[in-house]
Amino acid sequence: MKKSKLPLPRVIAILLLFLGPLSLAVSIVCTSSILTFIGLSLTFWGALLFYVAPSKHVKLDLLNQTALSSLANLDKILTELKCRGKGIYLPPKYLSDLESGKVFLSSKAETTVPSLKEIREETVFLKNPNGVCLIPPGLALTQLFEKELGISFTKADVKDLQVKLPKLFIEDLEIAEDLKIETEHDQVEVEIKGSVYQDLCQEVKKFQRVSDLLGSPIASALACALAKASGNPVVIENEVINSKGRTIKVQYRIFKEET
Repeated sequence: MKKSKLPLPRVIAILLLFLGPLSLAVSIVCTSSILTFIGLSLTFWGALLFYVAPSKHVKLDLLNQTALSSLANLDKILTELKCRGKGIYLPPKYLSDLESGKVFLSSKAETTVPSLKEIREETVFLKNPNGVCLIPPGLALTQLFEKELGISFTKADVKDLQVKLPKLFIEDLEIAEDLKIETEHDQVEVEIKGSVYQDLCQEVKKFQRVSDLLGSPIASALACALAKASGNPVVIENEVINSKGRTIKVQYRIFKEET
């Protein structure tokens, strides 16, 4: 009798959920904020991968709690750092690794995009403007979207997302009943109905800093996708979650930078 092998996404998720808490434990011993951010990101990515891994035996309530613990810690860190500016999801040209992602949060209530030089120095804490540069909580999910579609969003545009993402969400990954993406100038509005992330997104609202500055996990993932596809910084301007109608509406703004 052959032993069934765990699917690759499940193996990766388990590995991330092991390394994440381990990094957090080491960060406490070494009092390292960088290790803290790494640990939170790894734990959160692992939980996200569990959502889309091909298994029917993992309860969403359990996964929600795993993700919420990391988000609660992240919320405390952002509060301690006194971050007030909405997260600016940075496009590939700001990064040394074009397939990765970063989000900048200013210490002031403003949306000032840091310089290319400052971001590429790979530091967590920036001085001009003053703020913190983190790995977005939804980056791993964005990369999973790319893997499933067989494309890199850096080689796509926003119109491609409008065409490809609905089928991916509804049919391929089965994480939503419907998805609509509408654009007008520098504004993008996304409406998701019947998402498996609905309850998690509702819970995230309890963490004010994370909710207001970074958005829910699915909103963060789409912000990363938009930044890659548009080649410009992206900000989540508003996110409304309707628990009765089971809809998530997110409004984004794309900063059209002069070339």
